[in-house]
Amino acid sequence: MIKNKHITKEKSFTLIELLVSITIFVLVFLAAMGIFVSSLKGKQRVNELKEIEDNGRYLMESMSREIRMGTIPDSQSGNNDSDLSFIDSDENTIVFSLNANDQLLKNADVISSDRINISNLKFYVNDFLNNSIQPEVTISITIESVANSSVSMDFQNTVSLMSKECNEFSIPIPPGSDLKRVFVTSSDYSGALGGLNGGDNECQTRANMAGLGGIWKAWLSGSATDAKDRISDGVYYVKGPTESNIIAMTKADLIDGTIENLIKYDENGNFVIGYVWTGTDDDGTAHSKNCNDWTSDNFFVDGRYGHTIQKNRYWTDRGSDSCHWWYEKHLYCFEQ
Repeated sequence: MIKNKHITKEKSFTLIELLVSITIFVLVFLAAMGIFVSSLKGKQRVNELKEIEDNGRYLMESMSREIRMGTIPDSQSGNNDSDLSFIDSDENTIVFSLNANDQLLKNADVISSDRINISNLKFYVNDFLNNSIQPEVTISITIESVANSSVSMDFQNTVSLMSKECNEFSIPIPPGSDLKRVFVTSSDYSGALGGLNGGDNECQTRANMAGLGGIWKAWLSGSATDAKDRISDGVYYVKGPTESNIIAMTKADLIDGTIENLIKYDENGNFVIGYVWTGTDDDGTAHSKNCNDWTSDNFFVDGRYGHTIQKNRYWTDRGSDSCHWWYEKHLYCFEQ
């Protein structure tokens, strides 16, 4: 007698299904790897920019300090060249120049890092001899990363020499003017400042710690508030270790597209080169990019920024950047 046998057939993947699964897995894996590599490249670029900024700050401060306390020979009046010769405070001749390897020299000594190249160096000396004015030297420098020449940054600073008698301010101040101090914070921040009030609090804290006194507000705009309406009118100036420089004679002068001098000193009088959160166009009005009214440090949310080494509109309206803490920036602070 033959018994019926019930055979149960288990389902299995066909070759086509297996190939489709493998293909999907490979595509997902490649996409994930692409995101990972892109993130690494972004971080590397940030690190390269940070290194350039740190080196640029050091070089500009070093050169500015020596030039400020030196004497420019009459032969350098009106000079526009890639090297500068002057007499320092110890009566020694100093020459800043570039060598063939794009390194900055002080006389024969290399003073720039081997991790950067200097692709451009210019010294502009005003024509003080023929115009009987205080000697000034404008330093312009472009620094590139050795690892990646496409990553570069421009720096510029104007130095007034102390070798001739001059007033505290380089231009006359009308009697009875309401002087307002300005500084850039020594600290930098993500876009999550705690709103406009949070930015003001940071300025006040920096000023208090430096013993400046007074009431201070940040040069920030929000979606419903313009920076120009948040600060008091007056003669704005920034005070450095050896000089005071006028920024603008009035609020209208401040927001006309250019400022008189760089906002380059922090609350302690130290030289600062860096980006600054503003959320503000050059006319003092709000830009649409404001890190969600300065409450967000989301990588995909942007804020408008300026730069301390700019006197044109870029002092407040240089570009937009992520509000993430990878891209922290300083603040401008105005006395009220």
